[in-house]
Amino acid sequence: LASALSLPSVAPLHADVLFTFTEVGSDVVATTSGSIGTGWFSDWNASQTGIGNSFLSASTILGKSSAGGMWYSGSAGLFTLNNQLSGVSGTINNGSATGDFFGYNGDANFFTPTGVNEGESFSPDTTITWANETFASLGLDTSLSETPLVLFTLNNNDTISARVAASTGNSLSAIPEPSGFFVICGLLGSCLFLRLRVSR
Repeated sequence: LASALSLPSVAPLHADVLFTFTEVGSDVVATTSGSIGTGWFSDWNASQTGIGNSFLSASTILGKSSAGGMWYSGSAGLFTLNNQLSGVSGTINNGSATGDFFGYNGDANFFTPTGVNEGESFSPDTTITWANETFASLGLDTSLSETPLVLFTLNNNDTISARVAASTGNSLSAIPEPSGFFVICGLLGSCLFLRLRVSR
């Protein structure tokens, strides 16, 4: 084990952002995990200020908890809306957010946390709560429980996806990021290799 820990650390693979929706008590809560990498770009940006409601629609997930950046594509080919959340109709704007200002709106607007500049990597830590709501009342498609749906793609091919977790009274852990998975595999492989050497 000591030899395994002395091995060079495995470089973490990039993980795109995942919104995980969970029914927690009488509320629906969406939390982010993963990150957006470098290299994305837009035509221009404008400051988004003030605290407002957090939105959910078939083509929008936005946690609006503080000032942040609002990036406009301005032309085709920069941002892509791949899929919409089936079952969500209209705009649901009664959510409250904590953490980072983050999300997207259609294929024109990409919102970044305060202090993030164009093209920089970041890992949003955003939580949106819709009080006294259920998956059914929001119109969330529970088929998202098995496979996250890729909703939005940046021009650097990073994605924003969503999944619906099982309905329980407690928050569920998000899907493990690739970096952690491969570090574990690397440690197990090293231990197996060492054991084979000792057994000889």
